Amino acid sequence: MTERPVDLSLPPLIPAQWKAITGVDRFKLEQRYIDSLRPSFLRQFGPGEHERHGGVRAAPLACYPRHLLCEIGLRIRGEAMVGAFLFGAEGAIPIDGTSMPLHDLNERIGQTIASADAAIAYTLVFGSAVHGGDGRFHVLGSADDLAPYNRGDTAPFQALVQPPAARAEGEDWVVDAAARYGRTLFRTRFRIQRSGLIEMIDDEPLGVETACGPDRFQWLARGAPVCPPPAMPEGD
Repeated sequence: MTERPVDLSLPPLIPAQWKAITGVDRFKLEQRYIDSLRPSFLRQFGPGEHERHGGVRAAPLACYPRHLLCEIGLRIRGEAMVGAFLFGAEGAIPIDGTSMPLHDLNERIGQTIASADAAIAYTLVFGSAVHGGDGRFHVLGSADDLAPYNRGDTAPFQALVQPPAARAEGEDWVVDAAARYGRTLFRTRFRIQRSGLIEMIDDEPLGVETACGPDRFQWLARGAPVCPPPAMPEGD
């Protein structure tokens, strides 16, 4: 049987060195993810309502060097979605919109964020893993990350969005970054303890919004951003 090519239609969760996983490794990762889901969660779906569709991509993380951040393509009740999970010796750990999976993993592995690169990676992952009322706190690697949320037009944001920067401050890390929450852009500052505890210590609205947002998040999976129809020109 010829394997279908990896085709995840949604953009990756965070900017990283993503690689398509193929062959037996793809099958194993898909199965480990499905096995990690609670039976009570899967029982809500009828036949064909929760299917693997589109393959698996994975990226290394400076903050979790013995784990991969993975995304699996899914079709849930007819909608193309992506499930995210961390994979390592502990198996597949689904990212479920709460901080608990990351805090539990940090405790199990004795997390130590020892470099600026690790602090930035942790901020990117944590912000997109944990959801509020307007979705994830999407820490931006560059203005180009906003293309799916502004119908491809990133020009309004290029001068406002700089790559994240980290510096040591005592025993902690401080990360400055632009971020999207819902449709609003912010300039933010995070303080990160080396154990992985993180807090936002400053945020300032940048005075611009994207056309679309937040990402749809349901059934432990991310869907396309909520995107209202474009406004019609006056007089039409």
